[in-house]
Amino acid sequence: MYLPRLRRLNDVLKEIKKADPRTCLTYYMLREMLKDGQLTNFHYGNSYVVNLDELYAYLKVPVKKRGRPREEENK
Repeated sequence: MYLPRLRRLNDVLKEIKKADPRTCLTYYMLREMLKDGQLTNFHYGNSYVVNLDELYAYLKVPVKKRGRPREEENK
């Protein structure tokens, strides 16, 4: 049986910073990801709750390259 690891935003940041002290993830970035619908939006009382497994899966997906491709990539 799958039990999601639901954490408040502050607790998510503490766990991620424990694993990677130099992370660039911030409270504001997490909040914006929830507002934009990139992560499932849960409310518990007055605070947001994030499924930690869903966040890790989202962060694993590589970001698409932006801009015009270089000449070497076209060949």
